Amino acid sequence: VRRRTTLTAVTSWSRSGDAGQADLAAGNATGLIVLSAKALIDQDTAAAQLTVTRLQAASEDGGRRPILAALTVGETALQDAFSRETTLIDHLIARGVDVIFLNCRPALAVARQSGRGAQSKLAEALGALADRVRTAEPDFLIVLENAPSLTAEPSIARVVDGIAVNSLLYAADGSGAAGARSEIAEVMPELNRVKRSGRAVFVTEYLAETAIGTRAGALQVLRGLGFLARFSSSIAEP
Repeated sequence: VRRRTTLTAVTSWSRSGDAGQADLAAGNATGLIVLSAKALIDQDTAAAQLTVTRLQAASEDGGRRPILAALTVGETALQDAFSRETTLIDHLIARGVDVIFLNCRPALAVARQSGRGAQSKLAEALGALADRVRTAEPDFLIVLENAPSLTAEPSIARVVDGIAVNSLLYAADGSGAAGARSEIAEVMPELNRVKRSGRAVFVTEYLAETAIGTRAGALQVLRGLGFLARFSSSIAEP
């Protein structure tokens, strides 16, 4: 029986690549895990259900751990009305996934090139997608990735359960260079608006494993903001 998942109680998270998802259960105590949607869908339903169930079984607080699947909304999303994405999400629900990470960067880039009103149309399409998904599974959650500006759209604000961004404080190349202050200032109001509404904000920073002090400082800052932080060595990794 699926139960309503809460994201705001999570204090740590991790993310897998396309391989080795079943092995994550060993020694992984993070409160939430993001899996590859493609890898789950490539498995048959029974095998994927077993993977998800194993990973749900043990979280940092001993409770049931939410499992997310990461899916990219393609550049043709405006034209195909998300028919592909809806079908894929149906498969993920059948495999026991609790939450979907929708990477909206390609679709948002197309919308911004398409002229006035295209971003609102994209937001409306995403809102309709969320409505269709929740008709089938009311407790399924949706997190938008790499598109914080969409949260200002009313059709998104009413359906999104969280947002995720990459390279908030530091450059995406893993060099440890500080991010541009203007870019940070631009995105922070959107992140804070989501946080004030009681929804989760996920942040990935790309910093070398040897940058222990920098990682510790970033973690302190992000936790102070109420954001869920994780680190990866390079943008080539999940």
